[in-house]
Amino acid sequence: MPKIGIPNGFFETCVICREMKLFYRFGLRDWRKNNHKKQSRCKVCRALKKQLPEMPGHYYYSFDPSELLGSVVTVTRPMSTGRIARYKIARKTAMAYIHGGVAGITGGNQMDLFYDERTFRSMVLKRDRYVCAYCGKHGSTMDHIIPRMQGGLSTFTNCVCACKTCNSSKG
Repeated sequence: MPKIGIPNGFFETCVICREMKLFYRFGLRDWRKNNHKKQSRCKVCRALKKQLPEMPGHYYYSFDPSELLGSVVTVTRPMSTGRIARYKIARKTAMAYIHGGVAGITGGNQMDLFYDERTFRSMVLKRDRYVCAYCGKHGSTMDHIIPRMQGGLSTFTNCVCACKTCNSSKG
């Protein structure tokens, strides 16, 4: 007879919420890839993870730059095509993304960017109410205050709405 409190085949612990739940709350991985192994995250945490790009600040992410390890950070970014892009950036750039509110640390030397290019652009335009920051006319483009060629990043503090005339004449 099993002792109470000791996990057996009926219970598993979720790696995100750290709760012990019944085994059927986890589901199977894709049989083509992982040979029917159990998932390590419960169905609730997996559903929340899919919603995270729309709700930054979830408990899954850390926003303390001191938790970044190493000088190179691996970034995971959603793309407008639905795919995920992964690439490496310098620690200083990663810290700027975190301070800008567009990224969160997932652990070690890894972080996620919350928004793809289209979503970020539409959020900036909506924030500025489609009014050009330079002339006050109707704006339909996003402009980087510090250009990307000079080291400017796509953060909410560095991007503003601009009309096509002001955006092209700024250079």
